[in-house]
Amino acid sequence: MRPRSPDGSRSELAFEASAVVNRGSVEYGRWLQAGLNQVLRIRLVVDGVLGPRTRDALRRFQASRGLAADGRPGPRTEAALVAAGVTPPPKGQGQPAPRPSVTPRCAAPAELAPPERTALSVTTTFETGVAFGCAVSRVDGISMGMIQWNLKAGTLQAMLRQFEQQGGRLDSFFGSEAAAVRALVALPAADGVARATDQQLASRWREALLRLCGDPLFCSLQAQDVKRRMTAAQGAVRDLGLQTVRGLTMMFDIHVGDGYGANRRKIALFRERIGRLEAERGRPLAEQERLVEIAEAAAAQVSPRWRDERRARRRLIALGRGEYRRSHWELDRDFPALAERLDAVPPAPGPPPAPTPAVAEPTSFLVRGLAIAPGPGLRVTNFRDPRVHRFPGRIRQGRPVDELIVHETVTRSVADTVTVLRQRNLGVHLILGPDGTLTQHGDLGDAVLGHAGVHNGRSVGVEVVNPYYPRYLQAGLPWGRTINAGWAHERRYVLPTPAQAEAVAQLIVWTTSPAARGLSIPRRWVGLSGGQLAMSKVPGGERPGPGIYAHTYFGHADGSWLVLYAWLRLEAGRSPEAAYEEAARLGTTSERAVLLPATAVARELGTETGEIVSPWRRRRLAAAARAAARA
Repeated sequence: MRPRSPDGSRSELAFEASAVVNRGSVEYGRWLQAGLNQVLRIRLVVDGVLGPRTRDALRRFQASRGLAADGRPGPRTEAALVAAGVTPPPKGQGQPAPRPSVTPRCAAPAELAPPERTALSVTTTFETGVAFGCAVSRVDGISMGMIQWNLKAGTLQAMLRQFEQQGGRLDSFFGSEAAAVRALVALPAADGVARATDQQLASRWREALLRLCGDPLFCSLQAQDVKRRMTAAQGAVRDLGLQTVRGLTMMFDIHVGDGYGANRRKIALFRERIGRLEAERGRPLAEQERLVEIAEAAAAQVSPRWRDERRARRRLIALGRGEYRRSHWELDRDFPALAERLDAVPPAPGPPPAPTPAVAEPTSFLVRGLAIAPGPGLRVTNFRDPRVHRFPGRIRQGRPVDELIVHETVTRSVADTVTVLRQRNLGVHLILGPDGTLTQHGDLGDAVLGHAGVHNGRSVGVEVVNPYYPRYLQAGLPWGRTINAGWAHERRYVLPTPAQAEAVAQLIVWTTSPAARGLSIPRRWVGLSGGQLAMSKVPGGERPGPGIYAHTYFGHADGSWLVLYAWLRLEAGRSPEAAYEEAARLGTTSERAVLLPATAVARELGTETGEIVSPWRRRRLAAAARAAARA
């Protein structure tokens, strides 16, 4: 006789089998996942691991059958699955099911206000399964972290570099693989993506990446990047007149996923769509209606491959519930703060904001909003001084800043340079006057300014004030020395002042050092090859990549003499006076590149960079070194 259920009716068959069904086995987990796929017409991974997606699908099934939707399998759930056409569950002990790996989590960032924490919680739950969680992507193999910083955009490389620059040790997480990690993040974005994908590095380094992701220092770096993105999202909220935490969450998620939160053209597109619908309906749209339209407009702008996924995700935020990635979500239940008004949310608890570093801000470098003391030998006045013009520009959308580009102006003063750039709708981060003093006209980390074409998105630009052409020299100007130079436009060139040349060298020292927090520029000389330093265009120089550039490598004929001086100072170890005279001598040539000193060329044989140099190239470099020695 079968046992009866509490209401006296005949119990399900599963009650009879419950004594021999091992619900902790791999076989049972696979049976459950396959059954849910069959009944709900979904595509759970059938791996026997009862993770959050499986339990969410199970709750959906239980609710559809009038059972307690707790996400736990039991006799009644099994009976309902069997009644829906699923084969009975497996019996016997079976192999224990592996537990889902615990997702590392960062503490809730203290620097975020409560609405911002809610917005971050929603996005991180979408990306990692838990609020403030960390994950390594199994899908693309190139992304990790709370909001999936990735190699393709260059954001993961920048995060790893900053981690080491600020005292973190990759070796303690990756061991013998640390060198491979450094080599990966030093590659250009496309090459890094290809290597990570081809070698399945996300799987190979998964445990190490997860441990790193939850490290307090790495969590702090993530929080700093999140705060910058949140600031951009707050600006979009103001522009669109949104008033709830849900609106902030929408714009932050769009900014993280699509990079549209701070893009003025996209904000204008959203406003135009909302305005058109309000005109058609003859009334203002409620905020939820606005968010639905923003979700649709944002989805229309992404690749067709991701369009449906992005649309479902953003509509879920707007409506508070819905289907996403084959699961049912109840955002309003899980995140009740979404409905709150932004102006009604209390301020974040905790201590008052930390004071600005004890540096006189107008005489500091500003990098991602932080005031950082200039290095030795550098003098700077930034745009916090009302006398210094700030060029308008876009906000960098999570990109690394890994290029320094040296320009020359064909002007005779900082004021003239600013006037010319404004007339041409251009901009630059730094301008170097004839006395070696820098003025800063845009945030070195956050501002994208128009000075270098396709390099703008990831570079810092410095314009060195120089008449350039001898015909522009006048009595009383600080420039007076000219050389014959076949690489220069019109084949004659006015040398920058010694103070300017030395300031460029010291700027390279500072921007490539750990002191330049928020920048990740390596001391890589893009024009250096085969014992020679380019004085004109470089093959491939138009393609963005980390390092030190003269503008002439991809554009006009400027900047290369200053890079030559800096190389002689920093790599050949010359004194300022000796470097200036040697650069003047080497630059007086009809060639498009100059041979470098033999002792310094020897360093290119591989000992300095650790690269493996072919015998053919080694012979070529040695010959170049001998030629330089004879010269």
